[in-house]
Amino acid sequence: MNVGYVHTFEVPENNIDKGRLKVSVVNEENVPIKGAAVRLSYTGNPDNIIGESGTDGDGISIFNDLRTPPIEYSMEPGNRQPFSEYDIAVSAPGFDNVNISGSDMFSGELSIQNVKMSARDNSQNNIVIPVNTLYGRLMKKRLSLWVSRVKLCLTELLFLKL
Repeated sequence: MNVGYVHTFEVPENNIDKGRLKVSVVNEENVPIKGAAVRLSYTGNPDNIIGESGTDGDGISIFNDLRTPPIEYSMEPGNRQPFSEYDIAVSAPGFDNVNISGSDMFSGELSIQNVKMSARDNSQNNIVIPVNTLYGRLMKKRLSLWVSRVKLCLTELLFLKL
């Protein structure tokens, strides 16, 4: 296990915080879908269902106390992933299933995942959320680019003053 880049299920037991997830399920006309089945698993381990719930009359399902890395991971740049990643599977009678992979969860935060379901035509809707760039090499590259741009702006200002 590489503790630098963790998924939720890899966070050491003695080093976890908690977050919450609100899943809002609607149809193509944005009408809430009551009774949709919402299943939650860790990204990278979709067969291990960690939570299951039905949506209420407003199309809402809430999951509390979901494991996240400690908030300290998000306080300074580094190689430790400051968020957890969850997969969400939604099914409802008369609608095509929707699978969302990589929904981010931060310590102490309520994450909101909106799900729009289409009338059944026997297809699967698989949505993959790209990897967040809040940590690791991509963040360092963005910081480096930002610093370069600031230096260029300062150089241009100095040149204009002369």
